[in-house]
Amino acid sequence: MKLLRFLLVFGITVFIAYFLDHKIPLGEKPIPPLGKILNPFQGLWQSGEGENFQNQTLTHHSLSDDVRIVYDQRKVPHIYASNLEDALFAQGYVEAADRLFQLDFSTRATAGRLSEILGKKMLDYDKERRRFGMTLAAENAVQGWKKHTELFGTIEKYCDGINAYIDGLSPNEYSVEHKLLGIKPEKWTPFRSALFFKSMAEVLCSRETDVASSNSLKYFGKEIFQDLYPEINEKESPIIPKNTKWTFKSLFTEEGDLLEELSYYEDLRTSRPNEGIGSNNWAVDATKSASGYPIFCNDPHLGLSLPSIWYELHIHTPEINAYGVSFPGMPGIMIGFNDDIAWGETNVGHDVMDWYEIKWVDEKKEQYYYDDEKKDIELKIEKFKTREGEVFYDTIRHTVWGPITYEGVDEEYKDLAMRWIAHDEPLQPEFMTFVNALSCKNYKEYLKATEVYSAPAQNFAFASKEGDIALRVNGHLPMKKNQQGRFVSSGDQSMNAWKGFIPRSQNPQVLNPERGFISSANQRSADIDYPYYYNGGFEDYRGRSVNQHLENMENITAEDMKNLQWNSLNIKAQEAYPLMMNLLSDVNKYNHKEILKKLENWDFYYRQDSEAAMVFEFWWQEFYKGTWDEIYEIQDSIKILYPEAWRTIEILRDHPTHQFFDIVSTDMVETATQVCNNSFMKAMDRYKDRVEKNKGVTWGDYRKINIMHNLDVPAFSVMNIVTDGHPSSINATNWSFGPSWRMIVELGESPKAQGIFPGGQSGNPSSPYYKYSIEEWSKGEYHTLEFPHDPDEIEALFEIKMTSNE
Repeated sequence: MKLLRFLLVFGITVFIAYFLDHKIPLGEKPIPPLGKILNPFQGLWQSGEGENFQNQTLTHHSLSDDVRIVYDQRKVPHIYASNLEDALFAQGYVEAADRLFQLDFSTRATAGRLSEILGKKMLDYDKERRRFGMTLAAENAVQGWKKHTELFGTIEKYCDGINAYIDGLSPNEYSVEHKLLGIKPEKWTPFRSALFFKSMAEVLCSRETDVASSNSLKYFGKEIFQDLYPEINEKESPIIPKNTKWTFKSLFTEEGDLLEELSYYEDLRTSRPNEGIGSNNWAVDATKSASGYPIFCNDPHLGLSLPSIWYELHIHTPEINAYGVSFPGMPGIMIGFNDDIAWGETNVGHDVMDWYEIKWVDEKKEQYYYDDEKKDIELKIEKFKTREGEVFYDTIRHTVWGPITYEGVDEEYKDLAMRWIAHDEPLQPEFMTFVNALSCKNYKEYLKATEVYSAPAQNFAFASKEGDIALRVNGHLPMKKNQQGRFVSSGDQSMNAWKGFIPRSQNPQVLNPERGFISSANQRSADIDYPYYYNGGFEDYRGRSVNQHLENMENITAEDMKNLQWNSLNIKAQEAYPLMMNLLSDVNKYNHKEILKKLENWDFYYRQDSEAAMVFEFWWQEFYKGTWDEIYEIQDSIKILYPEAWRTIEILRDHPTHQFFDIVSTDMVETATQVCNNSFMKAMDRYKDRVEKNKGVTWGDYRKINIMHNLDVPAFSVMNIVTDGHPSSINATNWSFGPSWRMIVELGESPKAQGIFPGGQSGNPSSPYYKYSIEEWSKGEYHTLEFPHDPDEIEALFEIKMTSNE
């Protein structure tokens, strides 16, 4: 009996020990080993971050002199160093201290290595990252950077700082996420910085519609295609003002047109950048400001996450006194200001990713035709390890164009190779772009400092206390013939390649325009008289709204700029609503008097408390789907383009009997009148459903923003945020993206700046500085950005003192 009791107790003990030391299989998300998580010495208890910070010291051989880092009351580090290299070492250190898991996880994701830590459910995601050539792009970047030996040492110093923090960690000090996943942080290298840089390239310059455009042209034919998908919106207000006189002619004169011989292509791409991602920046000169100095503003619209993609910091050396935000993983300040200038970027949107159909020699797919010759495929074997201990392989074929990212599933579809600018080896050390900017004092210096930038192309905006305002479309822009890159091209002829790049001096740019302001909001770079052809994806409403407001504003103050960044006017609604109302039947008007009265009194601002905004959004969504029902119905069998909103409104205005207003599921022939009334009734049904289910009927009730943790852990996320804005408004917010950093800088003898991002400096979910500014951000509030030359002027939270041991 005693033996049986002993065996029973022993068995239970062994079971508990095993249970606490191993993952618990529970569906797709197994519970991590509870013993390791609850361990009081190394578990989650040791990952907390309270409010009582202690001063710290660090000695490291990479430093050449002392560095003092003073954290202010929002946990923003102010780095005081005697030279740039030590300052960048310190930047790497503080970013790792606050964002180590973000650094580690984001680059593993870009490299296609999530299966190693999350399991084989991530295998398809990982394969697509490798087939996209993300590691290839990073490898090529580092290869190019290393050719600039002295400058390469700059990014190595930054990496040394990250590694100094990692080396000082014991397992009990690992992040909560590292402990939950049971992994160790990996050493940082320039390759990992390149991976992060290329992940932003994927977000910002991998948008293309080659397959959908080709399919649409073949499906509809040339006449309908040109009707539904024109490239130019006549109401567009381009970044470089219309009627700008170009002082050069195109170096590329080859003509092009819509393709004649077409195939259908299968769209196998599973991940695409969010269509709403974009940004605003603008600056007004002394003639329009109340202070007599320029005012500079920037608010990039990116996916919102916790921790934020941005990290706020101040860098001070004898040559530099700069403040702004960085991307953790890259040295320097991407959007910011110093004592003399302010700078920032928005995305350009030019199409720099093109697809080429490969003509195989035979079914073995070992050779392909290129300029009437047979070329051998280069094979690259990719290895994938999984958390479960399994190993998988994928063979990727590489061509002169790039990797064959997607292979057709049957003979009807074609294999497509990717030509993407992000794969190119950079000729210049592009990582220095946002380091060089730190010390610039005027536009001449800034223009030269940012010449090293290549991709993803950005609208670099600038203002200085000297009074200059300027904007340059900066980066490599391919030279293309008309329509090139809009469709899948034949990969068997070198004549279909890009013809080099537009000379940087001929990129669209403007200095001190007569109108008194510069601006960009992801619209077209220049009007149709710009000497070079370009295609891409461009925003049609925010740029117009920004320009209309700035044109009518005088004696501008920082408060005015706050209001403009918060502005939720939707020009799309402003233009569509009266056209749709004119077609509404008397019956609908009679049956829905109260709702229509709210619409009639609406000013087209998407405020959180607006009932009319939600109602119109429902109406527009149903109207758009009702108009393009033919396109919605065939998407499962073939991927084709949806017409843009501005073209839909244009057709509604000019061609209310257009053939596409006919609803294919009915026997009668409908016009815009029937579509408007049918869609209004559907919108009313949705409205009534929300009333009956007590879901709320304001824009804020309907459109709530979720800011998710990197691992989508709800407890580490902030959800159901109510705020103003719409993707087509200046305040471009939507379900998961929005202004990820708002900044306003009043230039002058002593610059005054304000800024905010939705989150805090810390990446630790237990920290009071993790969700720090989300509520203020949702209300349109700002923090004052202080960057004193004297560190003793800062109200310190705590300090880190660094010294060299050499």
